[in-house]
Amino acid sequence: MTDIIAIIKSIGIPEIKYDKNTYLLRQSDPVPVMYYCQNASLTISYINSNGNEFILKVDEDYTGFLREMEFFQGDNHSLFSVKANKPGIKYAIPQHHFLKMLSKNHDIFLALMASMSRRYNRNMQTLIANLTQPTKTSVINQILEAKNLANGKPFKLPMTLGAKKIGITSRSYRRIVHELIDEQKIAKIGTSYQVLDPSFKPTKTDFCLHK
Repeated sequence: MTDIIAIIKSIGIPEIKYDKNTYLLRQSDPVPVMYYCQNASLTISYINSNGNEFILKVDEDYTGFLREMEFFQGDNHSLFSVKANKPGIKYAIPQHHFLKMLSKNHDIFLALMASMSRRYNRNMQTLIANLTQPTKTSVINQILEAKNLANGKPFKLPMTLGAKKIGITSRSYRRIVHELIDEQKIAKIGTSYQVLDPSFKPTKTDFCLHK
């Protein structure tokens, strides 16, 4: 596999350190350079015309290009915001430096195309799921994901983050959680939660719209 960082350094592009909560990309801002990040933890979000924020993805240990989709557009303004969840290192690559990278190793182009394809497919899958999946089903899926990650132990529910991922308010998210507690699907234990029903899973009857 091509050592992209070695090629970046060989043409004189310095590393740039950034702190936690730094925005590597802000929605609607121009994109004059492309970034390459290593082992980054990133939150990708989108704010719609009503001012509602959607968390599209939280990427852990991400190594790869960033801003690459907007970088090659004519009107290259960012569609999303990307915030760092921990300190890290990035490399800023303007167009003329990217062309130098290509001249050193053509596999860089293939790596870039693979990165763009993965990002596009992932974002489209997230968007389609959010548009077509009932709200309550989305919350249940998040609960089941948290349960699986906890390996049978009580688990936390980051409700603000969970709500933003599906574009609802934290209040609406809490209301759905309380409904599931009343239905004895889950139980609250201190500040954690536990699934009570071993057959608990989303069904078509779970449709419930919350504003």
